[in-house]
Parts: sequence; structure tokens; C-alpha cells
Amino acid sequence: MQQDIIPRTTLTQLVAAWRQSEQEIRQGFALLDTAQARLNEQFRDTYRFTLKIEHCSRRYTQADEVLKELKKEVWSVFIERMELRRILSVERAKELDRQLQSGEGLPDIDEAQILAMMEGTLAQVHTFIEEAVKEVFEFLRPPGSRYRTNSEFEIGKRVIISYACETNYQGGFRVDFYREQNIRGIDNVFHALDGNGTVHTHRGPLVDAINQCSRDGQGETQYFKFKCFLNRNLHLEFKRLDLVAKLNQVAGGMRLKEGIATPHP
Repeated sequence: MQQDIIPRTTLTQLVAAWRQSEQEIRQGFALLDTAQARLNEQFRDTYRFTLKIEHCSRRYTQADEVLKELKKEVWSVFIERMELRRILSVERAKELDRQLQSGEGLPDIDEAQILAMMEGTLAQVHTFIEEAVKEVFEFLRPPGSRYRTNSEFEIGKRVIISYACETNYQGGFRVDFYREQNIRGIDNVFHALDGNGTVHTHRGPLVDAINQCSRDGQGETQYFKFKCFLNRNLHLEFKRLDLVAKLNQVAGGMRLKEGIATPHP
């Protein structure tokens, strides 16, 4: 992730476009209010006029209402361009989506606010990765799994992930929408543990490979071999067992196993 994902000149243009549009929307609603008042004054004995603006299948009578919805959409675009989901943990991404959905607490759309968010994100990359390591560790060792491949205490050479994939229209497979952040998170963690930062594409090599695999559902990337099944299970094999060992150590898997196996005095 680079700080120039949104170039400064482009950022200036986007903010200027928002400000001009905001002004024009407010002017437009003011004109509608004037027109509505005039009509209601002249036709008050026969009809009551209400002029509304429709946006995303909803109707608005106030500029602030439609601007709030547009602001959420604009911030969603900025988030995508900054590629924040590429480095966030699943829980952080959910929090972000909840904020974008509600609009509560979203900063004003100006250069200073956007640059501050970008700089703040860059400063927290290591924290995000640490969170992702722990999250991936928990995800890959689900308690009570019915698959012998999956260990509750530490991650082994292979895991089976349920509901991770589905068939696509071309006859191959793709990652399930609700699992994409988890699969990308696994890829991110292995890149980070290998000293390669985070994934270098929006979805990451593993998600891309699964989405591009053929009917046999098989494929591999730098760190993984995989096979997709019609029951929506993803069989994932780790090619770098040294990184698996590091993940177990960093996330506490080995300590957890030892703590359970050895009774306390």
C-alpha cells in the first residue's frame, strides 16, 4: 500500500467536484422549495404539492438527507481506492462496512481528512497485521471441527475450510463472497510472515487463483496448494511449513497446546 494510491492532484480534483456538487444540490433543493411553496400558495384550495428527489429508490425532500447518502457513497469510493480492506482484519473490515452503511462518524470530505486517514492507516499497518495473524490462527483451527485435518490446538500442513467456495458460470470455482476477507487474510498473513508485506493485488494471489481455476478446482500460488469441491469445501495445503510454524508460535498455538497437555500443579 502506497501513500500515493490517490495522487494528490486527483484527490484535489475529487474533493473539488464534491464541494461543487454539494453546493449545486443545495441550490437545487432551494429552488424546489421555492417552486413547491409557490404552487401550494396558488393551488391551496385544490391540491397539495410535494416535490421530492429520488436517489437509490428512495425519495428525499431535504438536501441534507440526500447529501448524507451521497457522502457514504463517496467515502466508499475513497476506501476502495485506498484499498483498506486489503490490509484490514475481518473484524476491522466489518466495522468499516458498518460505518459506511450508517454514515455515523464519517469525516468531512476534504483533503486534510482523507490524507489524515491515509497516514493513520499507514502508521497502523503493523497493528493490523498482528490482529490478522491472531484472527487467521483462530479461523484455521476451529474448535469442534468434524474434519480430522483440522487441529484445534495448532495449524498443520492442511486445513479444510467450509463454505469457502462456490461454482461460477464458466464451470470453475470462485471464493464465496462472505469468505473473501478470510481467504485474503490468510494470504496476507503468509506474505507478512515471509517478510513480503501484504498481498500486492486487491484480492490477493490466493483469491485470484481460486477465482480463475478450472473445473477440476485445483491450483496453487507461492504459499498454497488448493482444491475446491462441489460441497463448497476448500482444501488448503501450506507449501511453507516454516511459515506455518511461525504462525503457530506467533499466535500462541504451541503455547496453547502445551498448556492443555501439561496439567497445572
